Amino acid sequence: MMQSRDRKITTKQKKFVKEYLQNGGNGTRAVLAVYDTKDPNVAKVIASENLTKPNIRESVIASLEAVGLSDIYISELLRKATESGIGQRASNADSLRGIDMLLKLKGVYPDKKTAHVRVEVKEQFENKSLVELKKDLATMNEQTKQLLQDIQH
Repeated sequence: MMQSRDRKITTKQKKFVKEYLQNGGNGTRAVLAVYDTKDPNVAKVIASENLTKPNIRESVIASLEAVGLSDIYISELLRKATESGIGQRASNADSLRGIDMLLKLKGVYPDKKTAHVRVEVKEQFENKSLVELKKDLATMNEQTKQLLQDIQH
C-alpha cells in the first residue's frame, strides 16, 4: 500500500516528506533543505502548498503509521498522558506537546484559512438552484477571462 502512495509523489516531494517528519513537522525548514530556494517566504509558500496536496498528506500519514503512530495509538497516548500527568505538570506538558506534534504531522488540525474559505463558499452556494449555480459559474468564468486579459496587458 505504501508503494502505491509513493508513486503518486515526485522524488523531491518524497524528500520533503522525509525531511518534514525528521524535523518535527516544520514545512518551511523541510523546503529549505530539499528545494532550490533559500528564501524563507518562498519556502513557506511551497510548504503550505505541499501540505495541502492529498498525495503528500497521505504519504506523511502512511509514514507515521508505518512506524506505529496510528490514530488509535495517538489517542491511547493522549489518554495515558492525561491520566498519568495529573499532579505532574512538567511530564504531562511534555507528553502533551509530543502528542500535539504528532497530531499536527497527521494534519488533524484544520487549516484556518482553508476552513474559512470552505464555509464562505458553502454559505454562498448552498441555497441556490441549479440554474442559479450555472449562472454564477458563467459569471465567474467571464470575470476570470477578463482578469487574465487585464493581467496580460
